[in-house]
Amino acid sequence: SVAFEKYQPLLERAVQVLSSFEEVVLLADRGFANQELVRWLQTSPWHWGIRVPSDTTVYGVHKRGFSREVRQLYPPKGQVKLYHQVRIWTDAQLQCNLALASMRGVKDKWAIMTDETPTLETFWDYGLRFRIEQLFLDSKSGVFDWEGSRVRNVEALERLYLVVAISLLFATITGMAVQRADLRRQVDTHWRRGLSYLKIGLRWLTGVVHKGRDFLPFDALLYRDPEPCFASAKAKQKHLEQFSIERVQTFYCSA
Repeated sequence: SVAFEKYQPLLERAVQVLSSFEEVVLLADRGFANQELVRWLQTSPWHWGIRVPSDTTVYGVHKRGFSREVRQLYPPKGQVKLYHQVRIWTDAQLQCNLALASMRGVKDKWAIMTDETPTLETFWDYGLRFRIEQLFLDSKSGVFDWEGSRVRNVEALERLYLVVAISLLFATITGMAVQRADLRRQVDTHWRRGLSYLKIGLRWLTGVVHKGRDFLPFDALLYRDPEPCFASAKAKQKHLEQFSIERVQTFYCSA
């Protein structure tokens, strides 16, 4: 719901900050699917993948030139459709590639427009976007209740979130140190891991204050999680089913 001109300066700044990276891909949810952003991206050095709503108009998927809404193009369960060089929205001014998926174990169907050649990798790449949702949850209602501060001054918010960010990192590294030291069940009583490293770290640090536990030596962040955490057995099964390439049938469609 934020107008493009409100966040455009942030994008311009991000281009400068990330200029040393060889390849940058911007991933955005349906709320950011607008012509202003796509036009800006087409002149930027970045690649991009943006999920589009099901009522988005698409031209170039029918030989007779008729338009279709995305909801009319979704494939059956377990299948993927990939369209090259279609035009989107009612004025058909913007051209892109379109990747559509209806995956087993996933409630929502996906429609992703991208500047890159659409493949199964398009969905893997877009799935990386969801990792930031965990950060949003932890920063707000999950742990720190950032929005409850009611601070409206930009400079004060930046300083406050700096404290939140340092706390997130410190607690997460502590949680990983607890895991490495095989002490997890002292603060997470599940037989299998039931809490995030952030929550494990916070519980351990609470024990440092109230129970005289020692600070644990820090190491680098874990590159691979030795004991993944799932909210339930159903959530674990859904995770295993998502994007199983053996279950996906792909249709390549030329515009």
